[in-house]
Amino acid sequence: MSPTILKSLESQTRRDLAATAKSHGIAGWHGMRKQELVKAIAKIKTAKSKPKPKSTTTTQKSPPSEVQSPAAVPAFPSQSSTSQTPTEHQARIQKLLKSNGHTSHSEKMHPTSESVETKLNAQVKDSHWLLANWTITQGSLDRAKAALGAYWYQAVPVIRVYDITTNENSRTSKAYVKDVEIKIDSGLWYVQIDQPARSYKLQLGFVTPQNKFFGLVYSHKLTPPMPEVCEKGSKTKRALDSNYSATRSRRYTSRNENNGTPISRLSLPLSLDSNGDSNGSKSKKAKKEFHVETELLIHGTSDPQAEVTLLGEKIPVSKEGRFALRLSLPNGRQVIPAVNTSSNKRRQQTYVLAIERNTKDLEPVQLDE
Repeated sequence: MSPTILKSLESQTRRDLAATAKSHGIAGWHGMRKQELVKAIAKIKTAKSKPKPKSTTTTQKSPPSEVQSPAAVPAFPSQSSTSQTPTEHQARIQKLLKSNGHTSHSEKMHPTSESVETKLNAQVKDSHWLLANWTITQGSLDRAKAALGAYWYQAVPVIRVYDITTNENSRTSKAYVKDVEIKIDSGLWYVQIDQPARSYKLQLGFVTPQNKFFGLVYSHKLTPPMPEVCEKGSKTKRALDSNYSATRSRRYTSRNENNGTPISRLSLPLSLDSNGDSNGSKSKKAKKEFHVETELLIHGTSDPQAEVTLLGEKIPVSKEGRFALRLSLPNGRQVIPAVNTSSNKRRQQTYVLAIERNTKDLEPVQLDE
């Protein structure tokens, strides 16, 4: 290789080298380090500048593994020469890229299509919940890595929430609200909003323990309605809310307090007499319509000082760290977010319960005696 060509290439930035490699059609240029890009480009330029016989000789002498084996190039190479074990964070990102069709270990790697771009979509689910979904390209991850530098390996993916409610002077202010830590490979996340009837924007990005933040993309403007005018998902919300006030007054006993009785049996009739009345009641009626109801019992454990909410409603947590809530379960599919917020308001964990009830009332059949 010509020393002049090598010196010229080494003076360029990695971004310029990547663009040159892309124009020359070098396979696997996404995951190459700067020095690898220099060698690959220099090899091609040297081959073009020499006569054909010498070009053939040069090609035979050069090791083909440098350019033709992108499978040996790590997706997230370290800037130093020492090898570094990929973190869980990197593995999640790589999984997302594979799901989007950008596999940096493929020998048939092609440049990223211009039709694919990093984007963040969000929609209002009800007065207290937003649903965000996203796609991320390799180029966006490269920019984030370059911007965060050595902090990249400590960074975690988050959705940053901004309040952009217009002020009195008709100027839009952007006030930071909170960061919601996400799993980047899920591509979907619920974001809880404490104050409805205000305007918000979401931003997908990476934040480090040193509060260094790099944003990738914004969502459009979102304005959750007030609870009483919320229509989207209102059937589920009303069914749960109507049961909530009565549920709070019920007493849920732990397994130890109830002599080993499972919690799922609490607040239900303990026995039925021959007439079908509960608790031994002797009241008699001529006929009773056959009717079946379904209840949903949600229970679990948490830090006693933490705050637990279901659909934005706070659930009491006992001193032992137990909580429980019994709800009527209407027909159809219900999505119930359960959120745990630490006592210092710095950590939040969300479970999304997707439950479906499908009840069919069949015509009665007359049985022969």
